[in-house]
Amino acid sequence: VAWSAAIPSHVRDREEAVLSADLKQLTETIRNLDLQIGQRRASRERLTASIEYEVKLVDTLSERVTMRETLLRRDAGPRISVLDAQEGLQRAQAQLASNQGQVLEIEIAVAQLESEKAKARSQFIADYEASFKRFTDGYQIPLDVEKWVRGSPPGELIARCIVETHGGRIWAELPASGGAAFHFTLPGVAS
Repeated sequence: VAWSAAIPSHVRDREEAVLSADLKQLTETIRNLDLQIGQRRASRERLTASIEYEVKLVDTLSERVTMRETLLRRDAGPRISVLDAQEGLQRAQAQLASNQGQVLEIEIAVAQLESEKAKARSQFIADYEASFKRFTDGYQIPLDVEKWVRGSPPGELIARCIVETHGGRIWAELPASGGAAFHFTLPGVAS
């Protein structure tokens, strides 16, 4: 981060520590997603290889059914052998269809994980562009302001700019006992 010289060193150190921790978290998230993607791709490869053999098995079992039907028609074999062959063929076809469906599910899961990686990166960039904008732009005091704003002295103007830049709210109250009471809130901090 290219810090303005106007940003105090303790603020730079704090923000760099937060950025470093968040970068480590992003890196770990992406590494975890990459591992999940690798696992899914390995499963896809295993299933693809299995499918190749199952296709060959289905072809072989189809030939067996045809041969046994031929033998049955020639009165050279029992009907049960045809049914057994058909049952084996149907089991192999069911397993093949199941594995093909699993390959499709894995491809969808990989695409989803890739999308989550892109989302994590985009969210990280968006969060930090917004967070560091206040440091790169600095505290902005309106140009048309001279000495007083809404009856407030310049100190309150500066305080208002700082608090509002950090997403907070500042206001003044006039107690019955006299004087003025200033209050402010910051995100995650009670006044």
